Amino acid sequence: MLLKQLISKLNTTGIIGEDENATILFFALASYKFYNPFSVLCLAKSGIGKSYILQKLADCMPQNSYSFHTRISSNALYYFDSNDIQNKALLIEDLEWTTQMLTPLSTLQTQGKLINTRATKDKDGMLHSTTFEVNGNLCLLACAYSDKNLESLSLPFLMVHLNHSHNQDVAVMEYQKRLKADLINQSDIHKAQHELKCIIATLQNTSVINPFAPLIELPEDIAHPRKSLLLLLNFIEVITYFFQYQREQTADKETGEVKFITHPDDIELAFKLLKNSLFRRADELSTTARGFYHWLTTFLSEAKTKQFTALDIRKQKAIHPRTLNRYLQELKLYSYIKVTGGNKHREGFIYKLTDFGNQSDMQNRIEKALQNNLDKIQKEYAKQNNKESKTVSQNEASDPQTLAE
Repeated sequence: MLLKQLISKLNTTGIIGEDENATILFFALASYKFYNPFSVLCLAKSGIGKSYILQKLADCMPQNSYSFHTRISSNALYYFDSNDIQNKALLIEDLEWTTQMLTPLSTLQTQGKLINTRATKDKDGMLHSTTFEVNGNLCLLACAYSDKNLESLSLPFLMVHLNHSHNQDVAVMEYQKRLKADLINQSDIHKAQHELKCIIATLQNTSVINPFAPLIELPEDIAHPRKSLLLLLNFIEVITYFFQYQREQTADKETGEVKFITHPDDIELAFKLLKNSLFRRADELSTTARGFYHWLTTFLSEAKTKQFTALDIRKQKAIHPRTLNRYLQELKLYSYIKVTGGNKHREGFIYKLTDFGNQSDMQNRIEKALQNNLDKIQKEYAKQNNKESKTVSQNEASDPQTLAE
């Protein structure tokens, strides 16, 4: 029920057709003052609305809780004031995918600080070593162009791909028309933004215990299993942190620190929201090539043929020849298609679909493995509840007042 209300409020603010991605991003933003903040990178083609969704989410953040940048250079990260971005959300509209940019961001995420030592001149012109330190235990939300297989870089961030389907285009355009026609109440938008700000502001920075973590096992098909498991466990903690007022608490006997205990519902929600990301990590194709392959199989199925040429595709789909050639080369490299005839210098090659591209078996294995995890966790949760119930009953039976009654 609370999750449905959250999605409804996000839709009211103007985030349309991105329920799962918007929920992931909002959970990440809410973790900015959590001891283990979560970071997400939004990947999409140009013109999809990466900056739009980032700006809409920023409007739902409390004042002074985030640092918003249209673009930021790699060197600039080293020269923030020491605590400028400490325990804040760092939002970057256009992230430059270079080693110089990714290295400091990865270091911030894993170590929580940047230390840069370089030579500087004093007033006499003498060189001295000067150390700059930036503390940054922060949540990162950034947008980047998706036409690269970035999952292979094994970065310490969750990567989500924004929806660029035709139905999404229609939904966004309908919303834009309604907004321009003044058919959407602006006060409802401001009210939803204010309520979301209040939700984030009321969250307390506290520790989370996940007693079911030893039972979680990733499917064998997942690439980069160490990083994927860590991302999954961290995201489960963030969900528990967000729903902290609905979760059971426990206090450390020595320090008195209050900690919240993860519920199986948190793990189930994490599996649901991250399933597509986990499945994508098991995919050998880049995201854009996979999307093109889905379109190609649908097109050929409707045409009732398995053979095609590059010209056949360009007659049906507006696509740059170099982009099309890159997709065809990638599909041919991984044996999703093969050349059956034609000539490179005349009418072009004739391609044919192979039977290798069926990913349903892999997806079924992943879904089955995730369901097995949930079944084990539910059984363990039921077992723990039964033990607690028996302990309470025994205590009540041994209580003198209870015996007297």
